[in-house]
Amino acid sequence: MGGANSNNTDNLFKICQKNCNAVYRLINPTDFDYETIKNYKRVGIVLGASTPIEQFQEVISNMEKVTKELLTLFKKLKPDKSTMFIQTFCLIF
Repeated sequence: MGGANSNNTDNLFKICQKNCNAVYRLINPTDFDYETIKNYKRVGIVLGASTPIEQFQEVISNMEKVTKELLTLFKKLKPDKSTMFIQTFCLIF
């Protein structure tokens, strides 16, 4: 996971900013509010070179939980195509 002083992660963050409208620079999985991704159809995760795999797995696990909650909500609401939004963001670790 990209540490606060990681040049590698800083460079990845800058690259993502050039290509994505919503980019978040985080130090660890607890820095990110997983509720935020409920508004996005696609999510990209970019990790610094020294990021421990366990931190990446924690992020993925939490994202899966949020996705399941969202799918349950959509099934209850039965939204049509006009109410669904597709957005993209990069999540930087």
